[in-house]
Amino acid sequence: MTRPASPALERLRAIIRENVPRHLGSYLQHLARASVVAGGVVAAGCSTSHFPPGEELVGPTCVDGQWRALGGVRPAPDYDSVARYAARGFAPVGGPAELLGEECRAASNRDACEASVQELTQSTWGNYFFTTRGDELRVHQSEDEVLALLGGSIDTPDEALLRVWHAGYSITCDDLARTGVREVADGFEVIATQTGGGCGSPVIVSRYLFFVGRDGAMTELSREEIERHEDWGCEGRRPEGLLPVGADVPADPVGRWFASMARLEQSAVDAFHGVADELGAHGAPAALIAAARVAADDEVRHHEAMSRLARRFGAAPIPAEIVPHPVRPLYAIALENAVEGCIRETYGALAAYRQAYAATDAEVAAAMADIAADEARHAELSWEIAAWIEPRLTDAERAELAIARARAFAELRAEAETEPDAAVVERAGVPDAKTALALLDHLAATIFA
Repeated sequence: MTRPASPALERLRAIIRENVPRHLGSYLQHLARASVVAGGVVAAGCSTSHFPPGEELVGPTCVDGQWRALGGVRPAPDYDSVARYAARGFAPVGGPAELLGEECRAASNRDACEASVQELTQSTWGNYFFTTRGDELRVHQSEDEVLALLGGSIDTPDEALLRVWHAGYSITCDDLARTGVREVADGFEVIATQTGGGCGSPVIVSRYLFFVGRDGAMTELSREEIERHEDWGCEGRRPEGLLPVGADVPADPVGRWFASMARLEQSAVDAFHGVADELGAHGAPAALIAAARVAADDEVRHHEAMSRLARRFGAAPIPAEIVPHPVRPLYAIALENAVEGCIRETYGALAAYRQAYAATDAEVAAAMADIAADEARHAELSWEIAAWIEPRLTDAERAELAIARARAFAELRAEAETEPDAAVVERAGVPDAKTALALLDHLAATIFA
């Protein structure tokens, strides 16, 4: 049972919600300073690892290397079609990852039905199911909706895999070390993977062992790291279309960190110009558009500062490669703003302030102090953009944004669990894992509550 918040905390939350667009920077600056003076909190421990051997597991059903699970589903109603949609990044993929049956087969107006399918599936984010039955079109996205679609209980290995997939984990074909399932008493054990890390720390692929009960309850039994790759930081607004890093990894960890930051600051220039263009196309207030242009100019200076520090520590700045995209619907803009702005930029500004206070290198501390003040204004702008866009969305879209923000925070917190290099912590002032988690948990109780 979750303990109710104290009256004092509720008052703090109310004050913060009222003042976030105007005074967020001051709040983050004081919180960062307090974290340096007071230190961190106790970090969470790790679970032990125990995975069943491969000979006891059954792999997912795959055809030509593609996972096919819907054939093992026993849906409660008799649908004309059941589709599985997997979204990545800030917009859903163009079509279903898997389709059973024929969409709109029994609709009274097939053309209108197909247009509605396109509209609904292009405005829904995350892993979800979509069904058609006559003229009834339905998105199944919540846990209760998915369990009802699966007949109210988890009865087959495919349904157990779908339950884990829907929760955000990856299903891999032809590799029982990454994905496998076996039936046990009262349910199934499922192995799946998830990728985390970042923010200048390595990207880590972990595999998980879950128990999935007949009632759909999902419990983590064990986890372990199976892959680790270099990553290139998370501060700065990442635009849609930002391509992965294609450069060699700089050897010095401090140089590597600043080289990655130079890339993200460069990408943020494009991101804010894109935001300004899209806000203009949708008739946003001139002040919001102008503020986005100013933010883009700020990011030019940030890129220059991070590039200069990268070279000082022996690393070449890593260029940002971005694929342009047309003006998007308001919901897509709001989704990117919720994830990259309200969540990641807010924490990025807090982390930058913390670096300004904690870095032992004077040049780094001075650069981060300048950047932190700008990033705080960018975070405030993100909340202002949200305040303008979200009243123009549907109730369903606003509900999806709340889900997206929660997922973005969970992903950011998972990234923060990875310990950065000690030299980066000391010289650049990057928060260690314990401090980062404490800062994020404070934001969760206040700004993000």
